[in-house]
Amino acid sequence: MNLRSCRLFLCTTVLLCAAVSPVAMADTASVSPAHRVIIFVWDGLRPDLISTTDTPNLAALRSQGVNFVDHHSTYPTFTMINAASLATGAYPQTHGFYGNSFWAPQARGHDAENHPVDFSRPVFTEDYAILQALDRAVQGKLLAVPTLFEAAHQAGMITAVVGKGGPTFLQSRGSADFFMDDKTVMPLSAAEHLNKAGFPLPPSWANAYSFATVPDYPVARNLSAGNVFPLMNDGITSDPSQHNAALGVATNDYQADVYLDYVLPVMQPRLSMLWLRNPDGTEHAFGPGSAATRNVLHANDVVLGLLLKKLDTLGWREHTDVILVSDHAHSSVSGALQYFPLRAIHDGSVGGVDPDGFSVSGEVRSADLLRRAGLMAFDGNGPQCNPVMSGITADGTSIYTHQPVDLFNACREGSYITGNFMIPDAEYLHQPYAVIAINGGSEFYYVPSHDKTFVQRLVRFFQSHEQYGAVFVDAQRYGNIAGTLPLASVHLQNEARNSPDVIVSYAFDANARIGNVPGIEYSGGAFSSRGMHGSFSPRDVHNVLIATGPDFKQHYADSTPSANVDVAPTVAALLGLPMPTAEGRVLAESLLNTAQRVLSVKVQVVHPAGPAHKLTMIKPVDPDGHDVDPSASNYTFELHTTVVRQKTGLTTREYRYYDSATASRY
Repeated sequence: MNLRSCRLFLCTTVLLCAAVSPVAMADTASVSPAHRVIIFVWDGLRPDLISTTDTPNLAALRSQGVNFVDHHSTYPTFTMINAASLATGAYPQTHGFYGNSFWAPQARGHDAENHPVDFSRPVFTEDYAILQALDRAVQGKLLAVPTLFEAAHQAGMITAVVGKGGPTFLQSRGSADFFMDDKTVMPLSAAEHLNKAGFPLPPSWANAYSFATVPDYPVARNLSAGNVFPLMNDGITSDPSQHNAALGVATNDYQADVYLDYVLPVMQPRLSMLWLRNPDGTEHAFGPGSAATRNVLHANDVVLGLLLKKLDTLGWREHTDVILVSDHAHSSVSGALQYFPLRAIHDGSVGGVDPDGFSVSGEVRSADLLRRAGLMAFDGNGPQCNPVMSGITADGTSIYTHQPVDLFNACREGSYITGNFMIPDAEYLHQPYAVIAINGGSEFYYVPSHDKTFVQRLVRFFQSHEQYGAVFVDAQRYGNIAGTLPLASVHLQNEARNSPDVIVSYAFDANARIGNVPGIEYSGGAFSSRGMHGSFSPRDVHNVLIATGPDFKQHYADSTPSANVDVAPTVAALLGLPMPTAEGRVLAESLLNTAQRVLSVKVQVVHPAGPAHKLTMIKPVDPDGHDVDPSASNYTFELHTTVVRQKTGLTTREYRYYDSATASRY
């Protein structure tokens, strides 16, 4: 019986489902006494969403093993940057990968569906074929350093990676003994064996192979089954008031079936990863405090229960380390509540002001605002309609029309449509401009001309608009600009100079609540998202790391700072693998047998060399910038960090962790 049938027929509670999962294949193979490691990723999981109600298996695991209570995502807190950090144990300054979206106009290729990709615009990288094209464009150096899974594979260990497309591919770049994401299976022999074992393959799996013909294997159908995506009356904005909403559960179930009933018992990998796309996808659509998010947390927890049951069935529990981690956490999308109060939603329409209601603001299209301010910018997207999340003010009017919002007609009339910001051919551009890689809670800005005056104007625009927070600049190229910190101060300056010219975090309020979940932030784009990450908010930065198994302490709350870059070197130490390019530390304080030790932990606050002065502060309620705040004209920010000193033998090293970066205007 597989996971889907288990959920359908047996799951009156999560724990019941976890306890009754007959396996699809024989589990009688001999097992090596050597320790195994499983890395289990819950994409976008916040620590405060773990509960005995929604995630009882995970709550029990957290109390039984090591709970890293001060864990950190790599900034910017996006999936793909953190996938690279989890893979390599390094920061972008070393692994050189920027994403989720970045600009690489020199690349050529197709996506996983075999559609040609327009690399003249910023490209979304959660696709193995796009990653292959980007890798070819930089001569195989998309990741500039080796990964943990590559080291294990080279050492002769069996490795397997299953899960969400994009981040899973980065773990081994296709070199694992078994790789499967939403679109394909690699290598071809793995597809053959999976088919022979009776499992359907991902729908477009054959596109990964250049042969004239590939075997006509059965593929998985209805992976969108169970997706419930209710919309408001504009036909664009999700309706978070609906309690039956959920996304991605069928895909997670399918991948979990393959992992639990084939990969573990048949392949018996020494190192493996299962990366679930939830709760992230549902949080984006409906918000981290929504009923929909609770639905998918419950579904993820069922998978965890089945994994633990599988380890018991195989007799592996006593010699398998399970490391559960999230790539980042999540915030609700909303503008500052003093400008954009929460509102009720009734029958798909926006209602009156309601402190227990939902966001009607927060999404910002920077290309539009920059153009209105006289700065040339392109984000690679055409006209967009966003009647709700672009902002409804306290008096009930849209920030774009200054008229009451009519969701039945707003988009049809075009009143809320921002313009076409596709990137023209360079021959038609005769002035400095910026290309914006929209990523959500932070944005990447590329300035092809490297015009210093233009970059200074760009920076002052961010500093004078309340929607934006901390600003980081390529100081090697542009010097120290008032009110900014260098990219290098947060490990983002890559020596190959493929880093963006400017990286900006959106502003946030870590304490404001939507749906009893704290943390709101502005977000780039016009996609009607209700949840986002990527900013330097502590809500996005502080994610989940839990570990249990024979190498870890039991019932231990580890308060020493840790980060995603620490996972690979810790696993490498457990498996006896070299990772000389890793920048994270071995999490020695959580292990049972190690000679390493933490010497000290020290909090430090970093400021720009000086504030930016003589600014005109623009409120977020008028895209044309006419509504100003006369009480402030200066901008700066604080970067909150913690430094850990750790000793290994005779060597002492320092590791810096980044907690948040908060802007202030005064």
